Amino acid sequence: PLILAPMSGVTNGAFRSLIFRENILNDTPQNAVGMMVTEFVSVEALTRQNKRCIAMMRFLPDEKPISIQIFGNDIDRMVLGAQLAEEAGADMLDINCGCPVPKVVRRGGGAELMRRPEHLKQLLAELRKAIKIPLGVKIRAGWDTTHKNAFEIAQIVEGEGVDLLTVHARTRAQMYSGEVDYKIVEDICSKIKIPVIGSGDIYDSMSAKRYLDIGCRGLMLGRGVIKNPWLFRELYSELYGAEGDNYFARNRENYDEIVRILREYSTLLELDLPEKAILGRLKMLVAQTTKGQIGGGRLRSALALAKTREQFFEFLDVTL
Repeated sequence: PLILAPMSGVTNGAFRSLIFRENILNDTPQNAVGMMVTEFVSVEALTRQNKRCIAMMRFLPDEKPISIQIFGNDIDRMVLGAQLAEEAGADMLDINCGCPVPKVVRRGGGAELMRRPEHLKQLLAELRKAIKIPLGVKIRAGWDTTHKNAFEIAQIVEGEGVDLLTVHARTRAQMYSGEVDYKIVEDICSKIKIPVIGSGDIYDSMSAKRYLDIGCRGLMLGRGVIKNPWLFRELYSELYGAEGDNYFARNRENYDEIVRILREYSTLLELDLPEKAILGRLKMLVAQTTKGQIGGGRLRSALALAKTREQFFEFLDVTL
């Protein structure tokens, strides 16, 4: 029931592999990650055979089950993109109706689709006919506080044969700040029959249980996983009684594990990205994993000055 969220610039193959490796349950072959989701893929670029977008759909056998998320507005291109994702071996196709980023919504994709219910209805109907694999949709609470239409959209989603609905309980206007709206998620869970997945501000068992208590059948973990790469195994242990421990909290003041995963992540990134991009990803991960830790601010300031990956690890060793 725990799913890795699609995050642009984050959930590429290297990050997915890292999270998979770090969340194997103690003394078992089982993994706490129930499903991976790719970075969201533009159908405009994908259907024009953009090499980068094609590469974004690649995955390793141990990442399955995996969902490929696409975004766009044009129905014909969305259908073609869906078929390409199915051909690539996706276990599920997910439609992004929640991205708040201006460059996405300006083109009619992401959260903008929630402002065009009839268009979305037609789009989902065509997608459902075009592919055989399960179909998921991710939405937000609505556009802003005066236009919270998530329940209306949820009814459309269910009516068009979609198999899974994920609700990020913020509006588009909120972006990633402010409080999430648990009430709207609860209303959706109580009135539609397809599984609802909760998303937004899930960082620990308390926040996770809040979604499960209002009827969510699973959880989609995003930014919390960047901060705590072991979040899946912790939540699985705490929520479902599996063997495990609070791995991150136990190592909060011990940087050995942070250094280990940074080196592992660095190696994995070599398969996907050029050198300059690798450095940026490493800085992003260390900025999140060291928040709130003793000496974290000093460490982040030092690493921000690194111009190369070699310098990054040199500064890391010296600072620690």
